[in-house]
Amino acid sequence: MDKNVMVAKLSARANVTEDEARRALEACEWDVLDAMVYLEMLGKTPAPENETYTTGPVEEEQTPSVRTIVDDQNNRRNNRRRMMDDIREGGRRIWQKLRDNSFHVSRRGDEIIKMPAFVLVIALLCFWKILLPLMLIGMVFGIRYSFSGKDNLDKANEMMDKAGNLADEVVEKIKKEL
Repeated sequence: MDKNVMVAKLSARANVTEDEARRALEACEWDVLDAMVYLEMLGKTPAPENETYTTGPVEEEQTPSVRTIVDDQNNRRNNRRRMMDDIREGGRRIWQKLRDNSFHVSRRGDEIIKMPAFVLVIALLCFWKILLPLMLIGMVFGIRYSFSGKDNLDKANEMMDKAGNLADEVVEKIKKEL
């Protein structure tokens, strides 16, 4: 088909100027169907209504327009970006809390070890099977754990104190029974 005829037909079908039709066809390598979709995406022409002809019973099926599909894809992409931004922000806040606070190990009021909280987390992630039992055994022998830093760590320290008191009670009961 002659290019001028293609331009005229697309212009009439899409209700756009011949210049717009020609640009669309050139952008789509003279594929009329792609040019029509291209014009729909640019908002130059409305998407066609779903039309069907049959002699039997019909269940209407709505076909989404190209613009709807593109908008849905953009919304999903934006939602993924927002979710990744939220994850990054949460990770940044956790890192800041771990960096700004310290973990203390003491015995009878004398501090044995003081380390950034992130070191404790990394050590627990790597060696939890060894460290957790050692920490529990240490509590039996009077080792106490606490946190300090920029954040309000009263609840964490309160839990550590309760665990230490429980260890003391267990030791006292065992001493009485022996």
